[in-house]
Amino acid sequence: MAGSPKKRANFARLQGVGEEYLLERMAEGWSQRKISAEFGVSTSMVSLWINETPERAARFARAREDAAELMVDDIIDIADESNDARLRVDTRRWIASKRLPGTYGDHRPSLTVNIAAAHLTDLRGLLVAAQQAQQALDVSDAVVISDASMQDDQPALSVSSVKKT
Repeated sequence: MAGSPKKRANFARLQGVGEEYLLERMAEGWSQRKISAEFGVSTSMVSLWINETPERAARFARAREDAAELMVDDIIDIADESNDARLRVDTRRWIASKRLPGTYGDHRPSLTVNIAAAHLTDLRGLLVAAQQAQQALDVSDAVVISDASMQDDQPALSVSSVKKT
């Protein structure tokens, strides 16, 4: 590694600790900040070392995912220690919304298309494209086409997916 002698020494210190040991710590929930404090190197050095090779970066990304799963388990454990049934349900609902946002998420996807200087003959094709996009997004909402405004002295058309009431 090029750089100052101090940077090379810090890099070597991380190499000496070993990738497997650091991967285990990261999977247990250690942050890059905690690793840097533990081994006396900067957080930027830890980041440089992790991202030195794509393979190592991918392994650390997987370790972070494992740590996130442990955090989810901790969240459920903390909620289950409560006598509040609503907290237990809300915790699980929140986790489901993050793991399966398309099914349990709070926000439905929307599609907005602005067309400047659209010809009336193009509107039918635009409507078909919007309806196909609606089906592809699996949105059970209505597609609304309306005049949006004037853009650069050209008429603009807006196609939006809006929630049915």
